[in-house]
Amino acid sequence: IDEDFQRKFLEAYERFAMAGERVLGFAKLVIDKMPDDQLTAANVPSTGFMFLGLASLMDPPKVGVDKAVDECHHAGIRVFMVTGDHALTAEAIAHKVHIITKPTRLDLAHERGCAVEDIDPHDPE
Repeated sequence: IDEDFQRKFLEAYERFAMAGERVLGFAKLVIDKMPDDQLTAANVPSTGFMFLGLASLMDPPKVGVDKAVDECHHAGIRVFMVTGDHALTAEAIAHKVHIITKPTRLDLAHERGCAVEDIDPHDPE
């Protein structure tokens, strides 16, 4: 896998993740000459796979979550989200359900066409 492929892969992955989609990667490895009874996770090589592609899927928040979050905010309750999603996916979902209500450094970097590290953490926008 060359640098151009890695760049395109990351661009595609990030585009899906920033839209709040979960992204799965698929690859295959042909294993010859190994009896089925010897094929265990420990015996499968971790290299030599052929990348097949990415698939993304929406796993939207339940209906009404955004309104519940708004009600919490109006009541002075600070809302947190705990997830195992990729950070980009989590941020997109947090925007959709109003947990994040202001532009983040990532939003500003995307808007300005620069790296997140170039955005001052205290930038009011």
